[in-house]
Amino acid sequence: MSNSKENEKGNTPEGSNKSIDNLIENITGLIDTYIEMGQLELKNALAYTITYVILISVLVFFLLFVFFFTSVGIAVWINNLSGIAYLGYFIMALFYFSLLILFFSQRKNIKAKIDIAISERTKNK
Repeated sequence: MSNSKENEKGNTPEGSNKSIDNLIENITGLIDTYIEMGQLELKNALAYTITYVILISVLVFFLLFVFFFTSVGIAVWINNLSGIAYLGYFIMALFYFSLLILFFSQRKNIKAKIDIAISERTKNK
């Protein structure tokens, strides 16, 4: 009779082995669940990043068209005002060249400001 009570309580080596096996299965299941959650979070972050990059790329593409056609329009307008067929294009080229020189001379300051903005944005998340 005492032998059947020991089996019911799990005090036998067979009962403790089953408990250990159950514990190991639960732990491995928990680890698998955490891994799957991490993979899902990574997939979500990747999908968000890809979507963001595509959106920014499309916006930049259309913005470049706006700048291009605006520049051509201003150049043609300057041509009409001056009466010289090519002066507007040279003036617009000079304008963009001066912007290039300005940005190139200030590249360290611009990079520092961008780095600060990125670090602040990543801290908030």
